[in-house]
Amino acid sequence: MKAMMEEITKEKLTLDLESTTKAYKLFYKRFHPIKSKNLLFFSVFCLIIGVLLSLLTFKTNKSDFMLGIFLVILSFYYFYRYSTMYKRMAKHHIKCNSQNYTYKINEEGYSAISNEHNSSYKWDYFKEYKILNDMIVLFDGKYSFVVFPKVSYTDLEFDLIKKWIINKSL
Repeated sequence: MKAMMEEITKEKLTLDLESTTKAYKLFYKRFHPIKSKNLLFFSVFCLIIGVLLSLLTFKTNKSDFMLGIFLVILSFYYFYRYSTMYKRMAKHHIKCNSQNYTYKINEEGYSAISNEHNSSYKWDYFKEYKILNDMIVLFDGKYSFVVFPKVSYTDLEFDLIKKWIINKSL
């Protein structure tokens, strides 16, 4: 007879803003290093062009001077959007995952079950993982990731999940 497999079942995961933001930063820096910096590059570009245009046309052409000022203001706006980008994504992620899901984790893999759909993945489906003190992040490639926040599990459950992921992944 096959021995009973241990399983961890949670009705709701506690996703906090700080750890979810950290997971998004990890994901984008690892899989989309250029895309995650586009707003920053555009912000710096607008700032440089705007300052140069403003300084060079201050006394001669008021419309070009105003365009330069507009570009400087636009650069600050884009820099603000860049600095809050991961936090905004994390807020949306938390809002979307606050639905009624039942999470089942066992030695074979991970499942998220709701009334609308059922997602099940084996551990070897994930391409990479990152184990941090406060969470485990599993990356399935360039398009998504799964977060297991430590606050949702007891220390024994969290250690067991780590063991399963390390033994079965990659």
